[in-house]
Amino acid sequence: MPAYSNTPTLKAAVIGYGGAYNMGKAHLDLMQAAGMVPAAVVEIDPERLAVATQDFPGIELYDSVDTFLSNSDANVVAVITPHDTHADLGLRCLRAGKHVVMEKPMAITGAECDALIDAAKAKDLLVTTFHNRHWDGCILRAKKVILDEKRIGSVYRIDLDVGIRGQIADWWRSSNRISGGALYDWGVHLLEYSFQVVRGKPLEVSGYRHHGYWKTRWNEDTIDDEIGAMIRLDDGAVIQLKVTTLDPQTGRNMVTFYGTEGSYGFDMDGYELLLRENGVETAERGPNPPGEQTRFYPNIADAIQGKDSLVITPEYAASFIRIIELCHRSALEGRTLPFPAGT
Repeated sequence: MPAYSNTPTLKAAVIGYGGAYNMGKAHLDLMQAAGMVPAAVVEIDPERLAVATQDFPGIELYDSVDTFLSNSDANVVAVITPHDTHADLGLRCLRAGKHVVMEKPMAITGAECDALIDAAKAKDLLVTTFHNRHWDGCILRAKKVILDEKRIGSVYRIDLDVGIRGQIADWWRSSNRISGGALYDWGVHLLEYSFQVVRGKPLEVSGYRHHGYWKTRWNEDTIDDEIGAMIRLDDGAVIQLKVTTLDPQTGRNMVTFYGTEGSYGFDMDGYELLLRENGVETAERGPNPPGEQTRFYPNIADAIQGKDSLVITPEYAASFIRIIELCHRSALEGRTLPFPAGT
């Protein structure tokens, strides 16, 4: 990996400065807080380029990726664009000699992830995915209770359940072709939470879907109203994953770990620990601690400089894409599918 004398020699750029969630600014702010220097913004919308100038006076502005790659000396690039463009843009940046942070998800297919990993290795560069939720307070506390304190015993099932009843929004994330499908947003986060706790590897996936109730401009390409899957692991545990826009139930936990001695569930606000000890049932509920999501970019800076190991490795990030890709395939084909050996 190229040597850097200190963090300020890391010059940060973002490809994509769209208004949705203002993620371009969010990434540059976090990169700057980690000691990197905001250097460039690439965006096709001139109005958003004007906003970038206001946010970061003097920053280089480009309306073309090719022009940026040919002219900018930025060496750490965050790709913040629709999902179907991730692989192509990431590969172009890596081949141009730049370290790359992909917004979640890493890509849409496992093959695309492999191409990114191979390109990074060929150039001795870093590629990773913005899994800053790895440090959400809800999962940090869950790991303490389940792994360190072993309060709920051995985990045998995980329920992952997100969504409410409501019309599917009419934007690019609602297109299967562009977004990959309904599991490529919160589904990625929920699986990443899970595999911080379980250690088993996927054996097979049995998926289901309900499609066509909600109407959008994408017609048949609209994401599923509800999609879910059961994922069997080689240690005997199962993960039950569901993303829905049909279920009217509210107030449930997004994530629940079921163990031999109790259960631990959480949403973004609080947790619920249920135990049965000596015939007595107990319940403990409370707020989650603050998250530590700002640890993501300091780790990137340290990994590039050889000061620390990369926490979110590309292989780790790619593992969730492989699972989700198989979930969608199983749901579309209506049959259980084995997980490919060696992945």
